[in-house]
Amino acid sequence: MMAKILVVDDEPDLEVLIKQRFRKQIRDRQYEFVFAVNGTDALSKIRESEDLDIVLSDINMPEMDGLTLLDKLGQANYTKILVIDAGKGAAIRIYPNPAKDQLTVVIAGREAQNYELVMYSVSGQTIYQRTMQHVIQETIKVNRTATMKPGIYMLKVANQTTGDISTYKILFE
Repeated sequence: MMAKILVVDDEPDLEVLIKQRFRKQIRDRQYEFVFAVNGTDALSKIRESEDLDIVLSDINMPEMDGLTLLDKLGQANYTKILVIDAGKGAAIRIYPNPAKDQLTVVIAGREAQNYELVMYSVSGQTIYQRTMQHVIQETIKVNRTATMKPGIYMLKVANQTTGDISTYKILFE
C-alpha cells in the first residue's frame, strides 16, 4: 500500500531533497509526496486530495505557520519524535512528545554553535532554562518537576550563533 505524504515547508530545496532521498520508494510506489509552501497552500492541497496519510509540517513559515495549520485541521496530534532544522546543517531531535517524566533534546551539528533552551508553561512561567556554549553534539534531559502539571508547554530553542529562534509545542502527560 502506498503512503501519500503532504510535506509543508517554505524551503525551496526541500522538495528536491525529498524526491532525491526517496527516489527508490517513489519509483516503487511506496510513497507519493505532495508539497505545499505554507499552511494556506497545505489546506488547499488537503481539500484537493483527501486521501493523505501523513502531513509533515514545518512550524515557522510565512502566511500561515505550522501550529495554525494544525489548529485549522482540528487535529493537534503529537509525534513521538520532532526533528527541527537548527540552521547550518545542525538538527535538533526532541522526544518523546508527548512526554511522561522526561523529555530528551539532542543537538547534532557540524560546527560549534551556542544554544539556549527555555521551556515555558502556557502562562509564560519559565520551567526550565539552559545555555550551552560551543555545542556540536549534545544530549539534554529535561526532567519533569513536581510543579509541572500535565499539559502543554512551549520549548524555545535559540541558536545564539545564527540568531535563529524557534518555539515548539510540547505535551507532558
